[in-house]
Amino acid sequence: MTVSPLLALHRRLAAVLMAVLIAVCAGQSGAADMPDEQQAQNYIRKVADDFFDVLRNPDLDEATRRAELKALMLEEVAVAYIAKLSLGRHGKPHPGMSEAERQAFDAQLEEYQALFPDFLFEKMYDLVLSKFKDATVEVTGATPIRKTDIYVHTTIHRPGAEPVLADWRVRTTPEGKLKIIDVKAEGVSMTITQRDDFASIIGGSRDLGKVLAHMRAQIAANQVDTEPSAVDTEPSSGNGEKEADTDSPA
Repeated sequence: MTVSPLLALHRRLAAVLMAVLIAVCAGQSGAADMPDEQQAQNYIRKVADDFFDVLRNPDLDEATRRAELKALMLEEVAVAYIAKLSLGRHGKPHPGMSEAERQAFDAQLEEYQALFPDFLFEKMYDLVLSKFKDATVEVTGATPIRKTDIYVHTTIHRPGAEPVLADWRVRTTPEGKLKIIDVKAEGVSMTITQRDDFASIIGGSRDLGKVLAHMRAQIAANQVDTEPSAVDTEPSSGNGEKEADTDSPA
């Protein structure tokens, strides 16, 4: 029996549509649910308590304190995910790369991913020591954003200084673990700020080597074995500003 061209076209379109529906359903079945607002607030409260418990523990030497705080950061912050967003379009190979250029790019990207946890920790640690060591964190509410995330709103009270409004963007991973994927301070996104910083360093060169040199220098300048360092950077919070592009935490 001969099938008319129109009927064959309809069948092909139906097959394509079915494939799309299957892919969408499969993606939805693997997607993580948005955290409950109260659950997200309790989570940020606990992370803050755990962090300050370690920071202010008089029985810890400096090396142990840093190690425990870094372990806490790696557990509660989607570091690999933030690393990817912070590099933005510069984390993708450029069309027309030769095989040798692609290999060099892949090697640089691998080093970037390896350096980023130390780079992020040193910035966070110096910021806390310089501005928030004696602070207290008050959780004031939560706001859903998109279909996957919640902003947990906090006020960070500092002795002798103005309080800081900080919003912590929380998402549930596919494994069911809550993770911090961004922070805003007074409306400024940490991830967007870092992405802009890296883009400025790279400029029009498309050379990740400049970012790697910057990261190595920052880590070397801040890391010490027994004494805390003192450099500055800001976290993130607020209500308005564009959002960082977010897919799913690493």
